[in-house]
Amino acid sequence: MPPKTLPGLKRSLYAPVVLIFARQLADANARLGSNYWSSGGGRNVGMHVLQAQGRACVVLLEIMNRRPAVRRPLVETVGALDRLIDAQRADAADEDGYGLGTLHELRRDLAELALREGGSRN
Repeated sequence: MPPKTLPGLKRSLYAPVVLIFARQLADANARLGSNYWSSGGGRNVGMHVLQAQGRACVVLLEIMNRRPAVRRPLVETVGALDRLIDAQRADAADEDGYGLGTLHELRRDLAELALREGGSRN
C-alpha cells in the first residue's frame, strides 16, 4: 500500500500497519503452501486466513479513504473489526476458526497501534 492509500494515518504508524497485514498474508501463504493445513473437508485453512485478512484490509482502506478524513482511523478500524469478528463467528465455512483467529490478531495489533495514535484501546 503506497502511503497515499492511507491518508490520515500518522507517518510513524504507516510501516507498522503494513507489517501487521503483511504478517497475516505471509501466514496465509505459508498455510496454502502445505497440505498439512487442509481441513477435513479438503479446504486449506490458509484460504480462511487470506479471506479474513482481505476483508480486514478493505475495512481499513474504506475508513482511511473516508471524506472528510476520520480523526482517529485506527480506533474506528478496531470498532469495525469488532463488527467483522461478530459476523465471522456466524460463518459456518470457517469451521476451524482460522479466519476468526486472524481477525482477532489483526484487531489486537491495531488496537495496540491505536494507543500510539492517541485513541482508546477499546
